[in-house]
Amino acid sequence: MPNAEQVDLLKKGYEVWNKWRGEHPASEINLSKADLSGMDLRKTYLRGADLRDAALCRTNFREANLLEANLRGANLNGANLYQSDLRKAYLRGVNLVNADIRDANLSRCTLINVNLCGANLSGCNIFGISAWDIKTNRNTNQTDLIITHRSKPAVTVDNIEVAQFIYLILNNSKIRDVIDTMTSKVVLLLGRFSQSKKKFLDNLRNELRLIDYIPIMFDFNKPASRDTKETILTLASMSRFVIADISEPRSIPLELATIIPNLPSVPIQPIIKNGEEPWGMYDSIKHYPWVLDLAVYEENEDVQSIVSKSILPAQKRIKDLYGAKE
Repeated sequence: MPNAEQVDLLKKGYEVWNKWRGEHPASEINLSKADLSGMDLRKTYLRGADLRDAALCRTNFREANLLEANLRGANLNGANLYQSDLRKAYLRGVNLVNADIRDANLSRCTLINVNLCGANLSGCNIFGISAWDIKTNRNTNQTDLIITHRSKPAVTVDNIEVAQFIYLILNNSKIRDVIDTMTSKVVLLLGRFSQSKKKFLDNLRNELRLIDYIPIMFDFNKPASRDTKETILTLASMSRFVIADISEPRSIPLELATIIPNLPSVPIQPIIKNGEEPWGMYDSIKHYPWVLDLAVYEENEDVQSIVSKSILPAQKRIKDLYGAKE
């Protein structure tokens, strides 16, 4: 329960509160579960305050000091946090729907399972932020989020979740190397890779490894979930080229119809087991210039034949697309 005396002091305005706070610097600020909805707490010094599960709807925190405050589970629906200091604040399970957070300092702030639908985060400093499982919508304003320390030239992004990744890329050469490796060496293998195809698949993967590629396999033997399209599109976009086994097609026709029109820079090498036939609508994808001629293979095919049929054509198409050596 909240400290009733402290709640009464807050109601007297920030000048009275801040004076008391200066005279009692060691006092713990216990406002957990307090109902402070609609109160004017602008410029209020609430550093380190316990505001867990507090009702803070439409509360005015403009220019307030909330450094290291614990706001876990608080309801800040429609709150005004303009130019507030939220550095190192803990916001888990917080409702910030329609909150005004413009130009606030969120450096090293922890946001977990936070609802930011309709919130205005424009101009916030989010250096060192930890954002996990946050909820936004098209009305969330994330423009000009500053991801660099105040002592450094400002770098801004327009997505709070992407911000962490961009910062890591800028400041970690190893991560940049990993990304370069992924986009230049990954080969995605799509198909239904049953036990009978294991030898062929192993030969194909081993050969890719020997020529310095990184094979990633997506097996359609398991039931496809609603996220399958997005997963395949993400993997394909990171790949140098894709080898798609269209034998015994199940989900793969639908997935190829999704990725091929969207990724003209990624060659697709379709392959099929001898004796099988492409699905009826295969003609709808084979006319794309980055879809190579269909290659027929045998289950016990030798390695050199696999290379000539499924890898060399893809490498040649990459040269045609990029003018790059493979």
